[in-house]
Amino acid sequence: MPGYYSDVATFSFYPTKNLGAIGEGGGIITNNKNIFEKTKRMRAWSHNKYNFYEISFNYRMTEFSAISLISKIHFLKDDIVKRINIVKKYKKYLTTNSYSIFNEKNKKHSFHIFAIKVDKNKRDKIIQELKSRGIDSNIHYPYSLSQLKIFNQNKKKLRHL
Repeated sequence: MPGYYSDVATFSFYPTKNLGAIGEGGGIITNNKNIFEKTKRMRAWSHNKYNFYEISFNYRMTEFSAISLISKIHFLKDDIVKRINIVKKYKKYLTTNSYSIFNEKNKKHSFHIFAIKVDKNKRDKIIQELKSRGIDSNIHYPYSLSQLKIFNQNKKKLRHL
């Protein structure tokens, strides 16, 4: 379950996610009172009438987005089962195993994305072959986060972000 291995777990309710809202949204769960209080402050500009506590933003989700999630959550388990069955078919027919492999006894995957690693020089050919068989695909993550300049800066600078 989310949060089992950590003090905090976060969720994106972006519309394309397995549990996507109508509009932007996200959630945080924690078992740490200090983290709870800070995130509660930060979701609404982190201020009271006369003072600001830290740099923050408006992270409040709209009621419309929340109600869309409430209605969709009833279908989430069935949707994930459908995704798992589709992934089983993919794995059965793929000639490569360059996808995420993990111990299914220890954790379950909800398959928001079924990603496979392919040679960059063969990518277009593979995309066309999939398309010819009625399977949509795209390049969801065109780079690794570790390649981004911001993650290669001085670690001291990163602490202030």
